[in-house]
Formats: sequence, C-alpha cells, structure tokens
Amino acid sequence: ALLCSQKYLQHYRLHDLSIYNRGNKRADITEKNVLIDPRAEIDPTAKIGPNCIIGEGVRIGPGVRISNSIILDGVSIDASACVLNSIIGWNSIIGSWSRVEGTLEKSPEGTERISILGVGVTVYPEVMIRNCSVLPYNKIHENVINDTIL
Repeated sequence: ALLCSQKYLQHYRLHDLSIYNRGNKRADITEKNVLIDPRAEIDPTAKIGPNCIIGEGVRIGPGVRISNSIILDGVSIDASACVLNSIIGWNSIIGSWSRVEGTLEKSPEGTERISILGVGVTVYPEVMIRNCSVLPYNKIHENVINDTIL
C-alpha cells in the first residue's frame, strides 16, 4: 500500500497539481508528495513527508515527524512522536515520544516490513513499535518488534 501510495503521489505531482493545492495549505512543514486534508490540524513545528497522506480530522502535535506513511481519518499523534513507513488506522492515538515504524526491508516472503495499526489502536507514550501489525482496538503499553498483536 505504501509503494502504491508513493507512485500515485508522484503521478499527481507530475500531472495534476490541483490535488495538492486543495488540501496542502501548510507547504512550510511538508516535503514533496504530501496530501493533507484541509480539516487536519497540524502544529507548525511538525515535519511531514515525503510520501504522506493525512486524512480528515487528524491532529498532529508539536515536533511530530511523519514520513512515507498513510494516516487515516481521526488519528491523534501527540508531541514529538515519530511515524515512519507505516499505516495508522482510523481514530488511533499515538502517544508523545512514541515511535511507530517499518524498516522497508524485505521479509522472507518478499514483502516489505511496515507497521500497520488497525482502527482505534492506542500506543502509549514512549513506546516503540517496529515492523508490527496491530489488530483493532488494542492498547500498546510496551515496545514491540516484528510481531502481530491480536
């Protein structure tokens, strides 16, 4: 999904810039290939991109870093959190100083290892998630690496 998203963003940058102009009112905090819904709330100190899609009603706090990720509607990302190579499901909460990342290395099956959080997942402050799939409505209290949380 991330590679497909990246390809679409590149295509629109080359062929239809109107899609960027609709929602991205914050060019000062973004790098190339970023789509931001106009109803998202983003702190001016956040850094977003490249290759990111930010959905409706997303709240991004101060000092947040997001790269190569899809953030779905209603997500809240608290201060100084970092989201890299990940898909964050609807209405999830990422606590302050948390890190959710995929490494984009190939798994034995030949797929990229990314992190995916289902709908309504809560990641508590100062927790790291790397290369994990988290099913809906889980609360993550401790670091998790290369795992599936049921």
